[in-house]
Amino acid sequence: MKRLLMTLALLPLAGPAGAHGPGTEWLMDGDYKNSGGEHCCSADRDCLPIPNSDLELTPQGWKYLPTGEVISERDTFRSRDPQGRHWRCHGTIYWRDNVRLPEKTRCLFVAPGTG
Repeated sequence: MKRLLMTLALLPLAGPAGAHGPGTEWLMDGDYKNSGGEHCCSADRDCLPIPNSDLELTPQGWKYLPTGEVISERDTFRSRDPQGRHWRCHGTIYWRDNVRLPEKTRCLFVAPGTG
């Protein structure tokens, strides 16, 4: 019983890293890279589904409303999500003049039929 309780207590720590769960193989299989040559999805870049309401199409690209960031067309791909969801890959902490900047979007995967 004690072993079972310890296992259950550790389960939240053992979840999949980023988007590397069932149905997300397409993120890694596509070998997607952004305009800077960086892989969209890897150990230090989390890829997560985002709701339609978080995106707005602008003349400059897709705006990710929670951060105000505009993702260029060069860093935007068509989502191959079987559930038709948008995905945002972000990661790597940036520092400038000893100030931590927010994580930036590496790649955006937009569901077909959007925009």
